[in-house]
Amino acid sequence: MASVFVASPSDLTALVPYLRQAWKEDVIICSSGAELPLLARAESVYFVVSQLSMYSTAFQQLVLDTLPLVEESRRKLFRLDDAKIPIGFAALQSLSEDPIVRGSTL
Repeated sequence: MASVFVASPSDLTALVPYLRQAWKEDVIICSSGAELPLLARAESVYFVVSQLSMYSTAFQQLVLDTLPLVEESRRKLFRLDDAKIPIGFAALQSLSEDPIVRGSTL
């Protein structure tokens, strides 16, 4: 099974090189609603947050569209930087962060 990374298009330039270098399993990147059917193949779904994405209303909508499709046990957080999660993204605040992902540096 693959890991899916739900990411804002603005984060892809930082995310893709990292995943190519450091991620050893199959990866799917979901950056639009058209890609949501790919979530069915996911073992884990990582919501990618960064200082850029936290102010994107399009990313906020993508997150809201994704959450009902993914069981809570498969949801995780992936931080590209030290972004604070604002109130509009409250659903992401309670997600666990994989220790391997959290310890990585980009």
